[in-house]
Amino acid sequence: MRTLAPGLLAGDPGEFQFAAWRLGLAHPTGYPLYMMLGWIWQHSLALVGVNPATALNALSALCAAVAVALLYRLMWAWLPGGLSLRRLT
Repeated sequence: MRTLAPGLLAGDPGEFQFAAWRLGLAHPTGYPLYMMLGWIWQHSLALVGVNPATALNALSALCAAVAVALLYRLMWAWLPGGLSLRRLT
């Protein structure tokens, strides 16, 4: 969280930050699930004083961490014997 962007960003991230706050659609395909989750997340954290842009940046970081954890678990289940560094040497 120390390296999280603290505010509004330029380009696509800024578009997503604004669209999620307004519960609008970003450029096609619109990312409706991300926009709905972002709206809930931003408005929930705004109640405790968190900047909406920073809140959506935190949601993106959380989603990335969950994706990495799920990928790890999936690879653990698919590979025989799980993930082992000894097998790679």
